Amino acid sequence: MTSNLRIQPDKNDHILGPLHAPVVVVEYGDYECPYSAAAAPAIDQIIQELKPHICFVYRHFPMRTIHPMSYYAAQAAEAADRQGLFWKMHRALYSRSENLSEDIIHQIAEDIGLNMNLFHQDIKREDIKEKIDFSILTGVQSEVSSTPSIFINDLQYEGSSSYYPLRETIESYLAGGNSAYL
Repeated sequence: MTSNLRIQPDKNDHILGPLHAPVVVVEYGDYECPYSAAAAPAIDQIIQELKPHICFVYRHFPMRTIHPMSYYAAQAAEAADRQGLFWKMHRALYSRSENLSEDIIHQIAEDIGLNMNLFHQDIKREDIKEKIDFSILTGVQSEVSSTPSIFINDLQYEGSSSYYPLRETIESYLAGGNSAYL
């Protein structure tokens, strides 16, 4: 059964593209989830190919009971965001998702060029935890129960998160909502 996105994206989310785009894709992901990691390159490719016609929004949904490092990885992404490197950290975490540990996450932070003193301070910040917790809450309100959970123009996408099915679905939204795209 398809659910609706309950909390609309805004400037506090992690956004690629204009929020007023004809198609807005919201993903709830978990950096330790193999399915989220598998979807990440397909989503990146679709974003590159279809911009500026789509907006992509990423929200954290760490599933700590099965992915013990997922919350810490989300904290690391938020700490990187404070230095303007969220998307770089986001992609790096997904590229190493199969064996995340605190040491590997810290190595990733160093590799992408973060100021490590700030990173170590920021990763513990209460406002970062609050932002992640709010993201989880918005997912729960939208009936998210697994990752990746993808919403396209407020409706939960039930298909495969691999490249061709996802792109085809997004293109069908573009065709219906923006004939200038075709």
